[in-house]
Amino acid sequence: MPAEPTLFARIVAPPGPGTNSLRRALLQMRARVAVDWPEPDPLPSAGDVLMAVYAPDLHRRVPWMPGQAPLALVVLIPAGRTASAEVLRLAGCDAVLPHPAPSEVVAPTIQVARDKFRYEGRLRGRIDKLEETLRSVRTVERAKAILMAERNMSEDEAYALLRARAMERCVTVGAVATALLDSHDILKAT
Repeated sequence: MPAEPTLFARIVAPPGPGTNSLRRALLQMRARVAVDWPEPDPLPSAGDVLMAVYAPDLHRRVPWMPGQAPLALVVLIPAGRTASAEVLRLAGCDAVLPHPAPSEVVAPTIQVARDKFRYEGRLRGRIDKLEETLRSVRTVERAKAILMAERNMSEDEAYALLRARAMERCVTVGAVATALLDSHDILKAT
């Protein structure tokens, strides 16, 4: 029984020997391959890897914001053309390949691009979590300040109260602090 494809690669490049060679190299990797030409605008965002031929407006044709790519991007640089590092950076390029590419460099380049893409995804996840933690800390600090001012509590007593309410309700201290700030703002507005 043949193995199921583990990779879906999209190629956006003109038909020809270079694109055919690239397609064959991907099929040897047991990848599912789709070739899109003429060049769609915006570029496709479905799949695991997008291999798109370089153009000076490449960064304008990707349908995602920098840092939010849904798949790894490998830019194919046609023989004899130069590429702008700024365009590659703005497009969120994970790797580059000459076009046509020697078949023996396709698999390692795809692996590097996917690894880089996954690593950056993990980093974005960590950053999001740290930002959420920072917002929660700020909210807890504001809630403690309200309790300290309105109930004449020490900082430790205010935090202990927030923590006790969080444990009673099986929620985070940040959620209790947010509720306190919301109710405080409502009562202050009336």
